[in-house]
Amino acid sequence: MGVFKRMKDLTKASVHDLLDKLEDPVVMLNQYLRDMEMEIHDAEVTVAKQIGGGTQDEAAS
Repeated sequence: MGVFKRMKDLTKASVHDLLDKLEDPVVMLNQYLRDMEMEIHDAEVTVAKQIGGGTQDEAAS
C-alpha cells in the first residue's frame, strides 16, 4: 500500500509543479481583477434594488 500512496503523491506533486509553471502571475492577477469588478457590479445592483424596494415600501405605508 505504501508504494501506491507514494505514486499518488508523486503524481500530485508533478501535476502541481506543471500547473505552477503554466501560471502567469500577471494574467492571473488580471483575471482576479475582472472577477472582483463583476462582484462589485453585482453588489451595486443588489444594493440599488434594496434601496429602490425600501423606498417603494415606505411610500405604500
